[in-house]
Amino acid sequence: NMIYKYLYIDDEEKKVREPFAKNLSDNKIKVDTKHVSEIELSNTEIIKQIVKNYDGLLLDLRLDQTASEDENKIRVPFTATVYAQHIRTLVTNGDIDKDIPIVLFSTDDKLQKVYFVDLTSQDLFDRYIDKNEIPKNAKTKLISLAEGYRRINDEKNIEKLVGLDSLSELDERIFARYDSPDIPTHEYAQVILKDLIYISGVLINELMLASRFGIDIKKSDDWKKLKEYFKKAKYTGVFSDGWNRWWMHLVDDIFYAETETYLSYLDANERVELLKKITNLGKLVAAEPIQENNSSRFWTYCMILERPLDPLEGFKINTPTEPKAWQEYSYCSLYSILEQKHTLKGIRIHPSDREKLKAVRSRY
Repeated sequence: NMIYKYLYIDDEEKKVREPFAKNLSDNKIKVDTKHVSEIELSNTEIIKQIVKNYDGLLLDLRLDQTASEDENKIRVPFTATVYAQHIRTLVTNGDIDKDIPIVLFSTDDKLQKVYFVDLTSQDLFDRYIDKNEIPKNAKTKLISLAEGYRRINDEKNIEKLVGLDSLSELDERIFARYDSPDIPTHEYAQVILKDLIYISGVLINELMLASRFGIDIKKSDDWKKLKEYFKKAKYTGVFSDGWNRWWMHLVDDIFYAETETYLSYLDANERVELLKKITNLGKLVAAEPIQENNSSRFWTYCMILERPLDPLEGFKINTPTEPKAWQEYSYCSLYSILEQKHTLKGIRIHPSDREKLKAVRSRY
């Protein structure tokens, strides 16, 4: 049984760092921690050793660093971005022959903005974890990132990495340049994580799957069995142990093979009736539209309420980058906006939907 080792580097003192390292460790993952002053960035040998000895890095180096362990308070002029950039460059130039995930681990608003808004640094980090609210599944995700990188280091074949016999069903632009062993592991990892797993499109998550089936997850006791019925559509490639995803084209294929019609042609009740018929699962319940909505031709979900939504009744959410051709917008529902739930989450409506929202709001 493999234990994945992460190194967590911070400019906070030991008594602040250690509890975080401990919280993220268990029998499958061990997190060591060092103060940033202990790791000389300009010393390539030290950096090589770290990459050799660890399966991943957690960085929280603020943009206005405090000091080092000792009383002299040495300021360390490195940000997480500079650190990550240096390591990625060494890998890309072939100075280091192994690549590891780099995760931004911070509470700092500035750093969060860097990760979500500054696109160059987006390419440096594989994930952002908020220290204030470490998600329950953080360890699972870190292990999955480490394991995924290990697999990609060994295997630069994109079909094998994503677990498909052929890529012909997918938009060819997704993997256009990934046919060379010279492309560093982190670039393979990033395209799979950021173009497929983190955003809906060719792969969809469980909430999207339920929406496209027209299912109310909470009320459907047979939801688990329904997912089992469609398990050939499940994503089994790298990082699938950290993220549950389904190939939309395979979901469609399975449904069409059994019913000779497409999910997108039907409303939720029709979809659920057909699903019951083909699977013999009786405990499936169709989802109702969210308050203020009428359509049950669900094809997305409200990011805030996590319930199925017809995109025509939803409002696109503004993101730092526009979705690519094979990706989809995220949506929120009118009800979540009227209840001001979106402002709590810092969500802004996409410019193309602001007029529509104004018009609708004026009726309330």
